[in-house]
Amino acid sequence: MRPFACLLPFVLGAFACSTEGVLGSLRRPEDVPPTDAGVDGAIAEPTPAPDLGLPTPSTIPVGAGGVSTCVRTAVRTVECWGSNAQGGLGVNDLSVDSSETPLTVTDLEDVTAIASGQLAHCAIQATGKLRCWGYLFTTSIPDLPAGSRSVFHPTEMPVRNDVVRVAVGLAFVCTVHATGELRCWGENDVGQLGTGDMKSQALPTLVMGASDAVTSVAASMGGTFACATTRSGAVFCWGAAGAVLGVSEPVLTPRQVLGLPEPAVEVTAGRAHACARLRSGAVSCWGANEEGQLGAGDEALHADPVTVDVSDVVQVAAGADHACAVRNDGSLVCWGHHYVPTHDSPSRTNHSRLIFPASRAIAAVSCGMAHSCVWSPGGDIECWGVPLDGRLGPRTGTF
Repeated sequence: MRPFACLLPFVLGAFACSTEGVLGSLRRPEDVPPTDAGVDGAIAEPTPAPDLGLPTPSTIPVGAGGVSTCVRTAVRTVECWGSNAQGGLGVNDLSVDSSETPLTVTDLEDVTAIASGQLAHCAIQATGKLRCWGYLFTTSIPDLPAGSRSVFHPTEMPVRNDVVRVAVGLAFVCTVHATGELRCWGENDVGQLGTGDMKSQALPTLVMGASDAVTSVAASMGGTFACATTRSGAVFCWGAAGAVLGVSEPVLTPRQVLGLPEPAVEVTAGRAHACARLRSGAVSCWGANEEGQLGAGDEALHADPVTVDVSDVVQVAAGADHACAVRNDGSLVCWGHHYVPTHDSPSRTNHSRLIFPASRAIAAVSCGMAHSCVWSPGGDIECWGVPLDGRLGPRTGTF
């Protein structure tokens, strides 16, 4: 049997929305018609897992994007540095090409969490509103049709004001709401919206409308696919997810990843690999592995999830070809093709390597295309990796 199965049924299709809210809600189990059809007609019987609850609000305060970096400050504003070619600094100034000096994002306050993609960033505000800037699929520019373009200032997204999680892809965005709904919008040429077709959507479209709530979502850093976890601890991926789903064609609806040893509570996605943090604090990864990005001790592609030699993990993040994990004791480990804070030369390891000891009290990590940043309580930031376009900023600082 193939190692993947479909979650059936899904509630797919676009729903009209405004800045006041989004139509549609999660369906109750009794509303969903029974089915036993899986991939290629196989029986899909996901292993029952304990109820892990509704999604908890994200509090990640730092975003290492593809070419720029942003951080939430102590007063809940946002400062960014790096390339501004697509508006990634959010300063509403087209004359700024890049900046190594942190710049304050315009008209943005009361921020609780940040998420970053290759060319864009989004901030969740305490009100549950979502504002994004950079290269986005948008309808917000007067006299221009919906499409992908540079947005140089934080713009309110047309989603209901109860966003708790957000993932930023290349010209597409996905949000998890307090109810467990998952909605995506933007470019959809390879099914990255998970809506069953390849039609781009200007308005947020319900992706997983089944009986199980979504608890986390991740967009590929360097690719065009996305993954999510559900309340039962299952993981699903869709889009151009060939390496992580073992297929060559676009996956237009979320497809379950089988073989996880226990329920997942968080998922992260790199260029062609994905990793899940499991309920026990272990980490499993799957997909491409030529740079050791699965942490499995080899460089072979693994369609089935493999266990990384790390434990007690409280947060995990993936870059293009690497991943990092924050452990409960405040230490940080990374694996794959990554860099170390002491120099700008790449380090390649196919197993987890200690980057910061517990004494550093790391609380959050974010991985970009070729750089990473950590945050410690008190607002201390440290970034390392490829020093292009000022994306490492001051390297260390307090915000």
